[in-house]
Amino acid sequence: MALPRYLIGVGLSAQLAKRLGVPADTASANLNGGANFAGATAIGQFQFYVRANAQTSLNVYQMPSNGEPGSEYSIFNIGGITGGVTANVYPPVGGTFNVSGGATATLTAVVSGKGLFLVCVTASTYDAFLSS
Repeated sequence: MALPRYLIGVGLSAQLAKRLGVPADTASANLNGGANFAGATAIGQFQFYVRANAQTSLNVYQMPSNGEPGSEYSIFNIGGITGGVTANVYPPVGGTFNVSGGATATLTAVVSGKGLFLVCVTASTYDAFLSS
């Protein structure tokens, strides 16, 4: 995959380049969590792959409220490998995660070494698939 700036250089719009390109810097993918729901680390609208670096008391993440239907997000918890810290991923305020059997959730816990795959259904609703 190409970097977004290279895609812009060959004529793609910036918005499309952000969707199709892959950031080269690790800061775009590696995110430390927030301390609580009010201070949750925001996952950006175009941050389709996140390596959640969940740490003790810094393990809260929140999905964007302006997601585009059909956008796919992957979150992998790399944090706390030695301590097994769980990453808590929330939908945006007023949003939900659709989980197994049509139930909805306002939090999905991703244990260390596991992942979460989300598909945006509406701007604030996501279908959630958790790795086992």
